[in-house]
Amino acid sequence: MESDNYTDEQIREHIDNCFHSYDICEELSKESDLNKESQDRFDRNKEHIQIMYRQEWFKRDLSDKENDKLKKYN
Repeated sequence: MESDNYTDEQIREHIDNCFHSYDICEELSKESDLNKESQDRFDRNKEHIQIMYRQEWFKRDLSDKENDKLKKYN
């Protein structure tokens, strides 16, 4: 993913989408025992966060608060 191809608005959209994954992980992590489907969903969303977090352009545009939250799943 090249940052030069994204506008500020598109980067914010990527961040918002990543936080959708964060919210799903937070919700599922509250459950004491995940079935296979829920565990797969958790894993997919965690992986999405990790992929995005590896992008310098993504991290550069995160607020400190956003960054702190996402670190939980990295």
